[in-house]
This record gives sequence, C-alpha cells and structure tokens, in this order.
Amino acid sequence: MTLKDEFEDYDKAKSNYITNSQFERILKTHNLNISEFEFGLLKEVFDDRMDSDNYINYVSFLKEIKGMNDYAFNENRQVKNKTRDSYNTLFTPKVYTINEALVELNNELVKRKVRLHDVMLENDGLRRGCVPSNKFRNILQKYGVALNEFVWKAIES
Repeated sequence: MTLKDEFEDYDKAKSNYITNSQFERILKTHNLNISEFEFGLLKEVFDDRMDSDNYINYVSFLKEIKGMNDYAFNENRQVKNKTRDSYNTLFTPKVYTINEALVELNNELVKRKVRLHDVMLENDGLRRGCVPSNKFRNILQKYGVALNEFVWKAIES
C-alpha cells in the first residue's frame, strides 16, 4: 500500500484532508520518525484549512514530496523554528554520482529512443567531440529527455 493509498483510506469524505493523528500514524508506519517539534512544522506547512487547525492537507504534502526518490530523510537535521526553511531541513537532496547520473540519462534516452551518438554528431558543428553543457541540456530537452536538477549537477560537475 502506497503512502497515497493510506492517506485516501483515512479520507472517507474525499476532502484531501486527514486529522493530525492519522497523519502522524501514517508517517510512523513508514518509519519517518520525527520529533514532536518537527511534526509541528509539518502541521504549520500543511494545515491550510481556515475552519480548523486539526487537519492536514495530505495532497499538498504528497505534491511536496513527489520527488522523494531524489530526497532522503535528513537524520542529522537541525530544526530551529517553525518556518518553511526549517521544514526544508527535514529532507536533503540526493547526491548523484556520475555513474548514477549516467544511468538516469541512459534510461531517459532509451525511453525516448534517442541515440546520443547521432544527436551529438548532428549538433557538434565543428566536430570537436564536445558541446557546451547548456547546449547539451537544450539538445536533450528538444528530444524530450527530462532529467532533474540533481542529475544535471552530477553530469555537469
């Protein structure tokens, strides 16, 4: 059962909201152990109902963590106050190695049926065997190859 399924299971009214206790129970089920203070942070960010302060908008939460594959729970976090910046310290971006980034790139190329060699030959007018990183990014985007910023950072470094 996915996180979304569990949220929807509690949301009988299909309102996109669940109670704070239900939200906390689901997080604990998925071993996301956070302090009471940090849970307060999540409530501050995702409790957007005007009529009550006991409900979490789980749809907003899911949208926020949609790219969770690229983030990891930050066990060494130091949260100081209830602000959006403090909430962001709960999760840290995944750092891709060059090999992981190239695997991601290859998967996208295969999915789009793009032959990188041919694309590079076509776009390397001076036949130097290289193109600037911004041009490389534009070339891939032209072919519909979508990579997240963390993968791009690894490729460009």
